[in-house]
Amino acid sequence: MMSRTKAALRVVPAAQVQLSLNVQRVLRDMQQAFYGLCVNAGKQVLAARMEADRVALCGAKNVPDVGRKAVRGGTTRSSVVLGGQRIAVTKPRARSLEHGELELPTFAWAANTDALDMATMAPDNGADWQVRVQMQFMFPK
Repeated sequence: MMSRTKAALRVVPAAQVQLSLNVQRVLRDMQQAFYGLCVNAGKQVLAARMEADRVALCGAKNVPDVGRKAVRGGTTRSSVVLGGQRIAVTKPRARSLEHGELELPTFAWAANTDALDMATMAPDNGADWQVRVQMQFMFPK
């Protein structure tokens, strides 16, 4: 007896779709625009995380602290690989009162890792790739 509430499931054969060159060009442009958006967002997240590292080491800006062990040392130009391309970043500096330049953990991680590699960017599991990108920036290895 056939159920009246559910439609019968049918197997539909796979179909091939042929796209015109204009549609392919639009899709490629959309992919490149999305990629650029991700690189720009990644750069902003990296800058915010590096500043948070500096605040953790030096304390808040313009807030006196007698027990401070490090001071802000301005910024310097540097570069990291993000999305398979080397991009320029402004790296905040922190200097120890006793030992000189301090390393920012986020910059050290970013200098040795490409957080937006193609494996991270590939939308192979639905929205799972968004979680992978966020986790890469929030909890670097």
